[in-house]
Amino acid sequence: MASIVPALDLEREMQLMKLFPEPIRLHMLYKGTHHGFQLTTIFSKFDKVGRFILLVYLESGSVRGGYLSKPPKAKQEDGDAFLFELSPHSVSKYSPQDCSNAVVCRPDMLSFGGCLTLQMIHELDYLLKLNLASDESYTRTEWVEGKHTAFVEVELHRVQGAGSVLLTGPWRILAWTEKDRDALKENLVSFKPACQSLKRVRVLLLGPAGSGKSSFINSIRSVMYGQVVLLPNIGISAEGFTKRLKCYDIRSERGGKPTALTLCDVLALGDGETTGLTLPDALAVINGHAPEGYKMQKAAEVVGLSVSHVFPVKNYSSELSVSCNTDILLLNAVHHILQAVDDTFEDYCPPSPSPLSTGPQHSTSTPVTV
Repeated sequence: MASIVPALDLEREMQLMKLFPEPIRLHMLYKGTHHGFQLTTIFSKFDKVGRFILLVYLESGSVRGGYLSKPPKAKQEDGDAFLFELSPHSVSKYSPQDCSNAVVCRPDMLSFGGCLTLQMIHELDYLLKLNLASDESYTRTEWVEGKHTAFVEVELHRVQGAGSVLLTGPWRILAWTEKDRDALKENLVSFKPACQSLKRVRVLLLGPAGSGKSSFINSIRSVMYGQVVLLPNIGISAEGFTKRLKCYDIRSERGGKPTALTLCDVLALGDGETTGLTLPDALAVINGHAPEGYKMQKAAEVVGLSVSHVFPVKNYSSELSVSCNTDILLLNAVHHILQAVDDTFEDYCPPSPSPLSTGPQHSTSTPVTV
């Protein structure tokens, strides 16, 4: 499941977690666009024990869902079950009024009372239809979409207790002074690849839609300029805004000289057969062969990273001014990216030519990617 990315963005996930009295975490078991929109497949993903959340993403942009405190059976009491609606800046919760009808399960239907119902359409090759309504089984939802409500995605998540986390020390030790921020900034401005045949480095940002790749570029520029800046077509659409390759020089200041670092933003990694960045695309960018404006349309697998390669960052999103702490997190990540460049080429870069060497010498400015 590591390569399957939930459609639930961070903001809505945080809203969802507010509905529970204890800290929880979610583990995705099913995604319709990946596993297929068949109710039998959804039923097969339920464990014999456990708690679950069903999420339905509507074409309108709203997210509706239901919580089950136990696996579904033919008809069961579930006083802890509830329905919810996630909006961009709010969450609504609807508790059961008739616990005996809180969850109804049949071979061709999964329903929360009569408010949220997924039902098989046998004549359409066992696809799903969604019915939404208000029903006396739950606190009145005022859902008026009715039968055959258009939706784009269905997900099933297991609800797990987050438990208590005991940290024996900071995960990453950082200094948080303006002096340290300025030192990290100067390291970026003065950076030159240790491999002397390289003049610049090109860093390819990879991740699912909405993961913050474009915002990271905005944020690094904000750090260098000392004020929050925006690039065009940056946002939090579920499908993402970046549709093709675009490279951005990181300058020492607004209108200043470019540093040796270039950040590349590309089409997001995806799950489906017609979305996402392919491995050949990524390799083309790495080798410097993909021209600016280059497009693709297939899936790519997400690879794991060791913990030593994970660094916390906070992008500038709603802020109106930069802050020292956020700058330090961003610059620290960039510092280790550049360090990785030098580490990568230590074993592959040919040694610098000796002053006594004869014959023509060649250098290259071909960008590289880490």
